[in-house]
Amino acid sequence: MVLEYNRKYGVPYAIIRPGAVYGPGNKGITGRVGVDTFGVFMHLGGSNRIPLSYVENCAEAIVLAGIKEERMGMCLTWLMMICQRVGKFLRLYKKNVKQFTSIYLPRPMSYLLCYLWEKYSEWSKGQLPPAFNRKRWSADWKGNTYSNEKLKRLLGWKQESCI
Repeated sequence: MVLEYNRKYGVPYAIIRPGAVYGPGNKGITGRVGVDTFGVFMHLGGSNRIPLSYVENCAEAIVLAGIKEERMGMCLTWLMMICQRVGKFLRLYKKNVKQFTSIYLPRPMSYLLCYLWEKYSEWSKGQLPPAFNRKRWSADWKGNTYSNEKLKRLLGWKQESCI
């Protein structure tokens, strides 16, 4: 819809893709670490890096993208320069925020779980919603890497707050 309005009416746009936003008021744990289902937290992220975005820095990046002419038609990934490893993040979270039991599932096992969940959802005609599927696995737990170089280069953004 954004692209259509740009083509039809010349409305300028910038698409900002923040990482996992954290900061005051958000005590939840990002789904990139894993999922809390059936009363057990399944650690699915392995040793992946979490693209963390501190809430104040995220707001600043959004404002910069809205006022800089260079952002026209840009898709910018915004995240902190430090991307915490999932396992370390989970340990720190459990130590500093909330204690809970977690089970680590290696990458092949987590992929198989998502595949089976997806297939059962199809077979049962949605009896279980397809919340865990291969697309989500690829997006959250495959081990993607991210860069905010474009944001820094085009908008002159620099990191202020950090973990």
